[in-house]
Amino acid sequence: MKNAELEWHWLNIAAANGSQNAQLSLARCYAEGDGVSRDDARALFFLELAQQHEHMEKKPQDGQVVPFRRPCGPQTPKESSE
Repeated sequence: MKNAELEWHWLNIAAANGSQNAQLSLARCYAEGDGVSRDDARALFFLELAQQHEHMEKKPQDGQVVPFRRPCGPQTPKESSE
């Protein structure tokens, strides 16, 4: 397994085991199509799952699903041209 595939594997396991950060990361990945095909239904599923945690104060605004960025999906992240 490549590093990106391994990270994606463990991110999904963490989300399935209730990690809010992993669930939010997956929501962002699917919402933005970052490393995976864009899938609004899956993005919404993971966002709603993450919002069930008691310590989440409010719904994120559009474009603010996750306050941090991490590589998504089994694809290697593209380098920024900035």
